[in-house]
Amino acid sequence: MNKIKWKYYWMGGFLLGCLRGLFEAVRLNAHYPLNTSVALFTFQTCLLYALITASIGIIPAGVLYKFFSDKPYGKMIIPPGFLLAIAVIDIWGLNTDIPYTCRLTQGMPPRYSVADNAPDILIITLDTFRADYAGVYGNHFVRTPTLDRLARNGVSVIDAIAPIPITTSSHATIFTGLDPPEHGSRFNAVPIKPDTQTMAEVFRDHGYATGAFISAFPVTHEVSGLARGFDVYDQLLTPSRMHPLIYRTTLVRGLTAYGPFRPAARKWFRVIPPVMRWWSMTSHSPRFSWVHMFDPHFPYKPGFPFDRMYLYSDPVFDQCVFDIAEINRTGTKPPQDKVNEYIKLYAGEVSAVDHAIETLIRFLLNENRFRNTFVIVTADHGESLDEHGYYFSHGGNLKDPSLRVPMIAVYPDKIEQNRIIAGQMPLASLADTVYKLADISPESLARQDILDNVYTSWTGAHNYLDNEYAFSETGTGVYTEAHVPSLDRIRRKQRSIRFNDHKVIFYDETTQAGFNLKDDPAEQKPLIVHSDDTLMYMGQTLADYIVTFDSDGTIPPEIPDESVLKQLQLLGYID
Repeated sequence: MNKIKWKYYWMGGFLLGCLRGLFEAVRLNAHYPLNTSVALFTFQTCLLYALITASIGIIPAGVLYKFFSDKPYGKMIIPPGFLLAIAVIDIWGLNTDIPYTCRLTQGMPPRYSVADNAPDILIITLDTFRADYAGVYGNHFVRTPTLDRLARNGVSVIDAIAPIPITTSSHATIFTGLDPPEHGSRFNAVPIKPDTQTMAEVFRDHGYATGAFISAFPVTHEVSGLARGFDVYDQLLTPSRMHPLIYRTTLVRGLTAYGPFRPAARKWFRVIPPVMRWWSMTSHSPRFSWVHMFDPHFPYKPGFPFDRMYLYSDPVFDQCVFDIAEINRTGTKPPQDKVNEYIKLYAGEVSAVDHAIETLIRFLLNENRFRNTFVIVTADHGESLDEHGYYFSHGGNLKDPSLRVPMIAVYPDKIEQNRIIAGQMPLASLADTVYKLADISPESLARQDILDNVYTSWTGAHNYLDNEYAFSETGTGVYTEAHVPSLDRIRRKQRSIRFNDHKVIFYDETTQAGFNLKDDPAEQKPLIVHSDDTLMYMGQTLADYIVTFDSDGTIPPEIPDESVLKQLQLLGYID
């Protein structure tokens, strides 16, 4: 094929691709509208189709020309060959599932009729958000005006404690009311047991429209099991610079399982538009919504203007999850300049998700639904920034920076305003508290023993939570080079028990430490467990807990495949 024909074929393919991209843009905007730029999506789609169609179509055209150009019919079969390659691409994409997108959960119709005044339920989980970085928890450096305003309109619990400092398992506790040994997810990307009841299933049975909008791979339905009960489970993880609807185009569908086309997380501004779109579509019924924002997780890369909010200049140091893993493995302290920069960028991420929450609340106010919405803002776990020689990570640490999370609840008709609840609340107690405040009575409450304590404190009977143990365990240590989980590795987890002003940590079978959190809130002065009656009793309670749950049958139910492990590696959870 001579140079002119190459040029003409490429230009023809480019124009055909533009037309095909325009058709795809119109079709997708009609069926899957998002509150994002239609012009940007149309431009990106047309350019994508034009470049791929022109480039790929030229290959069979060139092959056909080489072998058949000297035949009488040779030049006649080149254009059909060119178009055939384009058709094959489209058919391949149409027949490829989209594993990371909205999905509808098929289930039985509601078993109960919904009350006329049933409230909306909105649970916002902020990944890797430590409590002491919110203004309401005493931070005067980081700006979190939305969280502070919500706290003034409701309650905030001083010590909300995560059961495990990893994403999959802690979210499983939030939405089942069970600790990790009970629901079965004790490591990232290990799903809950099939017979475990979720909050979404309970609310769907009571006539609620249920929607989840998540932003990171560890809580996708394939690896968490948390999609059960949700009508919509939006997990379309896309690169920040690519319009999310492009992942539905036929050219990209077949690539969503590979490399850069399958990111492990998405930013908050990709999560908010589908939430508001779904709310607009379900304004006729009470809604149970879960919005998950991954942004405070390392690497800390807040967008403008939050990247300059505390740093005031361009970042100097590269951020790499593998570098942080090596630092924590070897016990090497990073340069102080790097530590300071990362802390300021983390603060920027915190302010960014605070702004995202403001966007959601303003939408509810504009819909005139806020007064009848039960809003809960919490986190799956915290983050160790520069404490205890453990830097910018969380999974292998049981100190308070990794476990203590915000817990803010607002419900104007039932929850007292501007109240700070002292004492501690394990995340496992949230589910039953939500049921009772929403006048939902599931057949079996998971945490009846502590429900009344939390419920009565939130509704104004008292200002202190007591008699609540919080058990926690680390989430690392299961994945080896062979990626084989085992009961032995489960037993090698660190464990802790926390009871208001005291904590006991079992680092292994022989190493234990106690902490008096009232006298030593930074956990810098470990105590001998057997030197104090309270610590000794707590230690025995923790030992009994471990014996109960670290038995046969606690091995993770399935071994993650290579694609799952790759996503966890991108997030820094495994080597």
